[in-house]
Amino acid sequence: MRRPVSPGRLSTVLLARLTLLCLAGLAAVSFGCGDSGGGGGGGGPTDPGRILQLRAEPATILPFGNSRIVASVRTGDGAPIPASQITLSTDLGLLFSTVLTTDDDGLTETVLQGEGVTGVARISGQLASGEVATVEVQIGGAGRIVEVRATPETIAPTGESTLLIRVLEASGAVVPDARLAVATDLGRLDTNTLTTDAAGSAITVLRGNGAEGTATVTVTVESDGTSGSTQVLISSARRIDLTATPQRISSTGESRIVARVLDADGNPVGAGIRVQMSTDLGRLQAPDQPTSPLGIADTTLEADGAIGVATVTATAERADPATVEVVIGADLQIVLSASPATITAGTSSTLTAVVSRGDGSSVGAGTVVEFRTTRGTLSAGSDPTDASGTASVILTTGTSGAGDAVVTASLPSLGVEATVTVMIQ
Repeated sequence: MRRPVSPGRLSTVLLARLTLLCLAGLAAVSFGCGDSGGGGGGGGPTDPGRILQLRAEPATILPFGNSRIVASVRTGDGAPIPASQITLSTDLGLLFSTVLTTDDDGLTETVLQGEGVTGVARISGQLASGEVATVEVQIGGAGRIVEVRATPETIAPTGESTLLIRVLEASGAVVPDARLAVATDLGRLDTNTLTTDAAGSAITVLRGNGAEGTATVTVTVESDGTSGSTQVLISSARRIDLTATPQRISSTGESRIVARVLDADGNPVGAGIRVQMSTDLGRLQAPDQPTSPLGIADTTLEADGAIGVATVTATAERADPATVEVVIGADLQIVLSASPATITAGTSSTLTAVVSRGDGSSVGAGTVVEFRTTRGTLSAGSDPTDASGTASVILTTGTSGAGDAVVTASLPSLGVEATVTVMIQ
């Protein structure tokens, strides 16, 4: 059970709240900020080209309320870094997820939920490469709450994002007829003054004016200075959606690879953008293609007899590389046998796996077969096939105890396996 907030802790809470207000409600901190008031990240970055940021929306919630914790990972020049794993922790409240992976826009999010304990929740995030960031959320014990939500959160330099604003009392009741001042440090707003409706809500639009960067939109209740904020990324960066159909093919099969190039608003870029594709297994029919009027470039991945998982990569100007995986060898089969199939305690049996293609021909040498058993000890956990497509290991049993040993031979990356039972008398 969490302990009550002490007077000393309450002073820290008030100081943190004043700091948030001085920052116009911005609850976003990246590593290396160096704040002395408790909002800065721990230590400097280990990779100057990788920046982790966390933000909370809203930065103040009810004792049992929710706040979106949004994490972004970008390069030094603002380009998103997808597939980055972030580990989160909090010293107050409950995080719905503690391990996140960024999407193609370099973004990911979870929710912090209050558990009825008042205080300042410090949420920390860390990348596998060491970069850290923190953000704070005031849980209860505050006045009004201003929630600001941007849709979408990334726009093109001339795009637009709708801003939905809600004002709540600390009790959770809506605040109608509240006069709001709205400001942004990038782009332009349709209006800088709003009044909440009967539901405590107000709407305006942020429009890009050609400049790129991160716009921080701050909303302040004029009567008491309570504020909230959100961020919108304004960028001309493109992204590539890369798909493979099907994603599992035979050792002589084909898969259609489609790259859709989109702008920051998610719209197709149109014709003529050069897309280059490559693969580390199999071959591509036409690896260099211009996009069609729909922003699409496509080619075909052909299996050339080699088996494994092919990683196809697509690149385009002003876009981060995109990848998709295709399993080559989905037609492979394993026949597993034990000789002898019945043994006495303290003796051994030879397990032989024969790997063949769908047409019955041998897979040949070099395919690594993995083995595991439910009983006894194997001479090795894996063995590569020889020229005939055969791999083998030896199962040795203990000197006491009868029972069955179930041995499995598998090609994990292909999802292919076979089992055999050895009876131990």
